[in-house]
Amino acid sequence: MDEFIQNSNQLEEDQEKEEYKKAYNYCIFLLSKRDYSEFKISNKLKSRKHSSKIIQDVVDQLTEQGYLREDEYKKQRIKQFILKGCSNRYIIQKLGVEHLDCEEEDIENIREEQFLSTDDMIDKLIEKKLRGKDIPEGFEEKQKLKNKVLRFLISKGHSFDHALPKLDTYFR
Repeated sequence: MDEFIQNSNQLEEDQEKEEYKKAYNYCIFLLSKRDYSEFKISNKLKSRKHSSKIIQDVVDQLTEQGYLREDEYKKQRIKQFILKGCSNRYIIQKLGVEHLDCEEEDIENIREEQFLSTDDMIDKLIEKKLRGKDIPEGFEEKQKLKNKVLRFLISKGHSFDHALPKLDTYFR
């Protein structure tokens, strides 16, 4: 009977080692393509039905080995959002969904590194939306286009009060 229990325990250990190995190799494959946060890697492993213990062990191992770099990942995500023209508030909200803590100061520092102020980004977004379009002469058509551009700016997280004065300079 003791031999049966020993064999059973050994089998369970072997299965757990095999599951760990599969999860670890999958993570290495993912991380070879691009960086991930701990939260995203954990979700990827959960979707593959790995146990919570295996997930935690793999994440701990990857972090210890330096493959999961939360700070670097967070900087990359902030840069991506800045280049898309998103506001600081919007960036903080999106990073919060990924369980990444971020301060407005962090975003401003990266904006300065990239030489992209919020006002510059609003200008670029306006120019992008107006590219190839002539501003109509009629009041209604002009307002319709202005409202469309304003909605676009707001969808990027810019406040109405900040975007409207910048937009007015284009629609005089």
